[in-house]
Amino acid sequence: MSARLAVESFAARAAARLSRVAGAGGGTTIPGKLLWKLDPGAIDALAARLPQGTAVVSATNGKTTTTAMVAKILEPHTRLAWNSSGANLVSGIASTLLARRDAELGLLEVDEAALPEI
Repeated sequence: MSARLAVESFAARAAARLSRVAGAGGGTTIPGKLLWKLDPGAIDALAARLPQGTAVVSATNGKTTTTAMVAKILEPHTRLAWNSSGANLVSGIASTLLARRDAELGLLEVDEAALPEI
């Protein structure tokens, strides 16, 4: 991870903590919005560090259910970065990748509107 991305990630994680402490939400959107604003390439950089890659579920009815079922199957064997909160826009994807620094595999539900950005 570059020094720039490390600083941006620190700022985004701090924003998530502040959001939760202030009672302004679960911190699943704000950190991703901040990170993406600071560095539009951050999602690519964070996803690149996942040794097993990323699986994307999109463009279908049942994205949340499908992603949750796959996560249940994989979780006992793999450290996942998955957006269990349902935050499936660009900001939520960035927040998910940011939150799970130890993840081996990304399992991401992505809204069709956000797919071109991911």
